[in-house]
Amino acid sequence: MVAASTLRTARLTAAMFLPSVNIPFQAYPSFVAGANILFACIYSTTITTHPRLLAIFRMALSIPGTWAFIRFAWSSGYVRDHSRGTYLGMATMSLYGIMRLMEVCWIRELDDERPRWVLKPDAARSMEKKVDGDAKGDVTGKQEPGRVVLPIPTDVRGRLEYTFDYMTTIRGCSWFPDRVWDFAPPYASTYSPPNRSKLAFLRHQLVSLAIQAFLMDVFDVFVKSIDWAQLAHTTPTPVTSLPLHLQIASSLAVLIITMLYLTLPYTVMTTIFVVSGAASLSSCPPMFDSPLESASLRDFWSFRWHHIFRRTFGRMGKPFLQLLPSSASPRTQRTARLAVTFFLSTTLHLLLLTTLPPLPPSSANPNPQPFPFLDWNTIKFFLTQPLGLVVESALVFPLTEGMNPRIKASLRRAFAWSWMIFTGRYWSDSWTAKGLFNADSERPILFSLVRGVLWGNWRI
Repeated sequence: MVAASTLRTARLTAAMFLPSVNIPFQAYPSFVAGANILFACIYSTTITTHPRLLAIFRMALSIPGTWAFIRFAWSSGYVRDHSRGTYLGMATMSLYGIMRLMEVCWIRELDDERPRWVLKPDAARSMEKKVDGDAKGDVTGKQEPGRVVLPIPTDVRGRLEYTFDYMTTIRGCSWFPDRVWDFAPPYASTYSPPNRSKLAFLRHQLVSLAIQAFLMDVFDVFVKSIDWAQLAHTTPTPVTSLPLHLQIASSLAVLIITMLYLTLPYTVMTTIFVVSGAASLSSCPPMFDSPLESASLRDFWSFRWHHIFRRTFGRMGKPFLQLLPSSASPRTQRTARLAVTFFLSTTLHLLLLTTLPPLPPSSANPNPQPFPFLDWNTIKFFLTQPLGLVVESALVFPLTEGMNPRIKASLRRAFAWSWMIFTGRYWSDSWTAKGLFNADSERPILFSLVRGVLWGNWRI
């Protein structure tokens, strides 16, 4: 099946570097069924004949596909382990699959938009001399400054490659080393890795993994040093009830741990793919574009943070943005796009949290989860981000524009990180109140160097 080998690799990676995510085997058939339905729907978009009939075919297939993804994450027919990370991991995979189905089967009918391959700069320069007349006509029909857009394949093999590449891409990267997808972020489109041998690459990856595992260990020791279970039973805001210095530290810890939860398995999988020859290094840019170096809030969210949901949120927001009048100004359109994106992000994260089993009640907090979907800490964090972007654009940027470049950069960076850390406390409240830092259930790593050196507890 299409998704079977990918799932085996993902499971091995999770077991080694994300032991808190342990998907039961009984759940995989539902995910594989949904993935293969998605594959069939994407393949059908490459066929230009009988468009109306194929549209109906996709819409019909999206129903069992959506059900398969829902069953994967929300079914009570199989027993998950006690880790709350397992629930979140399965829900993320499920919701991502559902959004891809909605994008391919429904939203594309609004504009008939189909993603295209775009050659990387070096390959584009070579391509300009080799494209024949027919292909060149198709390329130039959608050509943009500095980019060469490839035509959608028309033969069976090309369609299968197109379908598999698009189904398995997340940020717009391609399995083919000379191209990316037209929605890839800038750092992925221009990524040019250092020229290393496979052995040198393997050494580099192992060092990177060691550093990431050590950082995860350090931050995990810090967050487990606080009795979050007791705090969560006494207050819905465990982090913002702490002293200020611990609030700041907890907010930063959630940011770093979130990054590591993504970069650790990504580093393992890219290492396996590159060393085995399944992918080239140029197809595996970093998951993040140095987010800790963000010069502004806009820089952080638009360019530096991961772009896993960039394509899906952009397409899912299309029906909402079409409600704007044609006379809307560019600023109004940008603001609306911003609001819709963070609304969708809020909804996604709220749905993720609904998969978590409720914490046991206590005498101080007899009903710890009165409204499972409406987690106000999550809502406050995600909906304050567009507010911060508006404040930054309307006040911070104009007020600092005429200043010395060094002072301007420092003030903008200070505003961005003050806003991120302050509002990040709300997201930290959500994490801790939902039990994601519980010492008895969450194991982000298998072995702990810090605990081993300090207390002799090498295995968590």
